[in-house]
Amino acid sequence: MEIPFGAFLVIGVGSAVCNGFGNAMVRDGGIIFVIASLLGSAYQMFMFWQVFARRNRHFAWHRRLEFGLSDFVRGQGGRIAALVRSMQEARRREFWSSNAVFAIHVGLAWLGSALFVVGTLGQVLWRWTDEMTILSSAIGVLLWVVAAIIGLYIARRLTEDFYYHEQREDDFLRMLGEELRMLGLEFCVPTRKRPAKKRHFWLYVFVYTPLTMGLFGIYWLYVMFCDPHRHISDQHQWESCLLPLVPRLVVPETVPTDADIAGLGSGLDSAPVSIEEHLERLSELRDKELISADEYEKRRQVWIEKI
Repeated sequence: MEIPFGAFLVIGVGSAVCNGFGNAMVRDGGIIFVIASLLGSAYQMFMFWQVFARRNRHFAWHRRLEFGLSDFVRGQGGRIAALVRSMQEARRREFWSSNAVFAIHVGLAWLGSALFVVGTLGQVLWRWTDEMTILSSAIGVLLWVVAAIIGLYIARRLTEDFYYHEQREDDFLRMLGEELRMLGLEFCVPTRKRPAKKRHFWLYVFVYTPLTMGLFGIYWLYVMFCDPHRHISDQHQWESCLLPLVPRLVVPETVPTDADIAGLGSGLDSAPVSIEEHLERLSELRDKELISADEYEKRRQVWIEKI
């Protein structure tokens, strides 16, 4: 499901406008605008949570799917050592981030906002002193700072992870396609129309956003919404081509642990595949006419250059 960035942006602008009116009309019914701003911010948070939760669901599903596909290949007598290594390497870049991280971020941000509202109400309704109002605001700022730090962590995961995930996924699918062809199953991975770009999180935070007075943040949010959507749309395409080829595929109901993956690859050679083995593998694919002579020469040249 696509989470529309346009709606997210419109709601954000509306919330900012309401907040401006609320601050300008503190003693003349401005609290209504403050409440409207908070409701808009709440819906924005919900939409952003959907983006983060979708990331976690996608990575979990992909791990389950890769495990099921590797188990299928092994059951058909294929070789899965490289596939298992690919799954094991996923932990280095595809960080698992619990949705509780987002819940903590939202809770602190909302508590900080609540303290600002309480400070405003205290001035208007309860005749608070300036000291009490300042204390309430200071605590609110502290909570916002902590929430912002957690928010940056969430933003980093949404900014960087899909690029590395997509790179590894392409390698996994390439190796899987070769194994399936050896088993007599022709699987061609659809070409990605818009591959994920490598994003530089720290440049986004400390260079691009400050230099543009925050305007770059709009594009940054667009990236966090749209990169996952494009990647997941591409995955739907190759899944629709792949899954009919493996009707007996069993995808585990729970996310496989590192021990499960190690168990799947037990008894397999865990040493890296040598260049000579890659060349032998290419020759085998060519002899069985699973790849063309041109493709063989192209891949062969790539591996020879690495010697």
